[in-house]
Amino acid sequence: MNVSIIIVNYNTGMLLQKCIESIYEKTNSIDYEILVVDNSSSDDSVKMISTLFPTVKIIASPENIGFGKANNLGAAQAMGELLFFLNSDTELINDAVRILSDFYLATPECGIAGGNLYNTDLSPQHSYAMKLPSAWTELARFIPRLTEIFEGPNAWFNRTEEPREVGYITGADLMISRKLFLESGGFDSDFFMYYEETELTHRIINAGYKVFSVPQAKILHLKGASLEKIEGVKRIVYESKYLYLRKTFGNLECVKAHFIFSYYCLFKSYLHTLFRNRTIADKYKSMRIIDSEVFKDRKEIDIYGA
Repeated sequence: MNVSIIIVNYNTGMLLQKCIESIYEKTNSIDYEILVVDNSSSDDSVKMISTLFPTVKIIASPENIGFGKANNLGAAQAMGELLFFLNSDTELINDAVRILSDFYLATPECGIAGGNLYNTDLSPQHSYAMKLPSAWTELARFIPRLTEIFEGPNAWFNRTEEPREVGYITGADLMISRKLFLESGGFDSDFFMYYEETELTHRIINAGYKVFSVPQAKILHLKGASLEKIEGVKRIVYESKYLYLRKTFGNLECVKAHFIFSYYCLFKSYLHTLFRNRTIADKYKSMRIIDSEVFKDRKEIDIYGA
């Protein structure tokens, strides 16, 4: 078996159906399997899969255990030499699985690889970053397009025709060898959702491997569509961000990131109040409040350590 395609599903039946259909339609000349890990969906996702795609392996979780843990369940039962973690709200535009697989196996230093992500109108979507998130990447929020100023036009989307080394690939389409994934411990189970792929990437890079963007692999991503059923998404994002920063860089990095983000929200709130855009001003006030609550909640995310 060349590749195990692992998809986590939580009440995204219609999206999942299109995702699987695109895999069957676009993936050629490679031996692969599809594993769907269902996080206790209340829709007809599981019934749909068993009816329309009887060869797809379904792994049912009795509860919603989150993104990383669910992917770990899939990896534990996967048979492929390579694992391809794919979001349920994606559709393959071309033979992306084979393209990524060919590149991965031909590049010994590659630890993680991913393709270019596109919006529904085929415009470029954030597919990677040149640096792992840190307190200082928060500063880029203050100046629009600051990353492009320092990194150039390929700061977050590969417009070249060549694979390039990057800081991390987004978790929507992430390929890694099964051996390396299992040896590294897989996704950290402390994360429910968000930042688990960046934390894993940090460990993979520290183990001496590189991360690559492969632009020839093209994937449509309905960004955020799979999150409509999940409440308190912003809180989950901030919890995961501080958990990631503590695990990878230490407690001081959490403090720096919190104050930078807090002042950013304050700045944007005052700016939009000045221009009488109350809706956006209130949005940043709300973001600042949630971030502060999460930062101070030591029991929930333990950013200060034991």
